[in-house]
Amino acid sequence: MLSDRLTTAVNRQINMELTASYLYLAMASHCNSCDFPGMAKWFRAQSDEELVHAGRLYDFLADVGARIELFDIATPKQDFDSFLEVFQTAFAHEQRGSAAINELYELAFDEKAGGPDEAIAVASAVGGAERAFLRRPTYAFRRA
Repeated sequence: MLSDRLTTAVNRQINMELTASYLYLAMASHCNSCDFPGMAKWFRAQSDEELVHAGRLYDFLADVGARIELFDIATPKQDFDSFLEVFQTAFAHEQRGSAAINELYELAFDEKAGGPDEAIAVASAVGGAERAFLRRPTYAFRRA
């Protein structure tokens, strides 16, 4: 059985993943409104990926019989002054998400997440989050 502390941490990570999805959807909308359909499609794909991460965490909690608690999601920023700002905002959010995932990993392994198999399952659920992908686009916009 998961500790209350770990259950809360996983629930908060679900919220972070859903918040990221919502933010990327807003960024896709902004790009669409600026007639940049390729960037819009890319941000939509990022939004979808974050939903997958949230779903993995949700499924993990459900599989171990832990309480799933969904928190409020704030309205994301929807207007940006430049595409550099869009990517800087996304990158800053990804850095916060990476730090939270690292903390969740540590907590899961420190508490052994109810057993070694469950600790690995937590790691697997939050794994695959590709955080470094935003560095290159940000760099490219700085050079332009």
